[in-house]
Amino acid sequence: MQPLSLSPEAASFSFVARSPTLKYVSSLSTDRRLAKADIAGSLAHVAMLQEAGILTRQEAKRLAASLRACLEEIEGGSFPWQEALEDVHTNIEARVMALSGPMGEKLHAARSRNDQVALDERIFVRIALENLLEKIVATEKALLEQAKATTSVVVPAYTHLRRAQPALLAHVFLAHFWRLARDADRLNDAFARFNVSPAGAAAVVGTSLPVDVRIPASLLGFDRVFTNSMDATSDRDFFVEVTSDLALLAAHLSGLCEDLILFSSEEFGFLSLAEAHAAGSSLLPNKRNPDALELVRGKTGSVVGDLVALLHMLKGLPMGYHRDLQADKEASFHAIDTMMEALEVVAEVVADLSVHPEVGTRAVHPETSAALLVEFLVARGIAYREAYETVKDHLPAILNAPDNASRASALRKASRLFDESALALLAPDQAVAAILSHGGTGPSRVAAQIHEAEGTSGRQAYHLNLIAKKNRQIADILSGETGP
Repeated sequence: MQPLSLSPEAASFSFVARSPTLKYVSSLSTDRRLAKADIAGSLAHVAMLQEAGILTRQEAKRLAASLRACLEEIEGGSFPWQEALEDVHTNIEARVMALSGPMGEKLHAARSRNDQVALDERIFVRIALENLLEKIVATEKALLEQAKATTSVVVPAYTHLRRAQPALLAHVFLAHFWRLARDADRLNDAFARFNVSPAGAAAVVGTSLPVDVRIPASLLGFDRVFTNSMDATSDRDFFVEVTSDLALLAAHLSGLCEDLILFSSEEFGFLSLAEAHAAGSSLLPNKRNPDALELVRGKTGSVVGDLVALLHMLKGLPMGYHRDLQADKEASFHAIDTMMEALEVVAEVVADLSVHPEVGTRAVHPETSAALLVEFLVARGIAYREAYETVKDHLPAILNAPDNASRASALRKASRLFDESALALLAPDQAVAAILSHGGTGPSRVAAQIHEAEGTSGRQAYHLNLIAKKNRQIADILSGETGP
């Protein structure tokens, strides 16, 4: 009867740890998530070994069939995982040996777990990156749709959390859109740097076997191959860079959540959260709390902590692979998982927001147009500092005037240059209409931003499609459409 898998005591696995250190050094509970990537990488490795003459065509087909059988068992929940085999790589190799017989022992030629895990991790991050970018684009779309719907809604813009100037609510949504657009650009830039295959680098200095490292790189959708074997097996820049990008994304989402929490509170009231995105209080029946948004905000620190953990892990390591690098996965996987969930929540919350235009307009008080009054005088030849002091000195009288006629009189007392058009600047809609500068909150400028944002979304969809196309090569080799 064929064994389910080779035992850890088999001579083939004399390298695995034995008790009492096994539990401490085992990474299976974490790296089991790399199983599909590991099988895809092994299939590409088999193709490379066949091309080098190390495997016959028949042996390559048999090993490939065994690897794909492992994938079916893993997906079906019947794979015989053994904690005593330390990691995902050795578990899959042991099962291939059990399924293939003696020829299974040829699988690991020209390969080390050092380049194997480096390859698996890059494949995993590539696929995760595609999913993350999809969710960022979905969140951007929700923000853009809200911006389009609020191009005539005026609210106060804040600095130091104090009312500063009138702004279109669309301008606020777009400000958050552009932050996420930069996050997506950073992740796309990271992909361009890390889509490099380490397959064939072996343990540290390469191999004497005549393998062509371009074969697995091509089959798996990598843009190029490694340049230096030592760097290839020890490089974790891709984990650090992606986690760094996710930490900044987390900070941006936290800021967006804070705005939504504030703007939907009774004190602001510009927005309402959908009932599905608010939670009740165990004591107060009158309360509907923004729990999901608060959790997105609260978990930001853990993603920043993941980045710090990775950097500390790498600090001071001598060149080459070290077991310290096994700790890279927990931090990176956590950052990826946390941001996947956060993006889903935020996209849904933004899409389902209700806007209350009248509340926003009521919150825009005349004093928020003070800077426009200063600029009114500057445009008519008054030096800026003189204009500033003029408005500052007369602002209380202007604001305390009981009606528009009295307000116009107070303006004229401040400066003979103030006329009816200056009085109009105190109205919220006229205040935002007066903003003409590039990137500002004026209606024409916001319309231009929306047009540019739509173009940015289209560009990001194009780049996302390029990544998805490369990732489909992983699915193709797993299904047998390509490879041995």
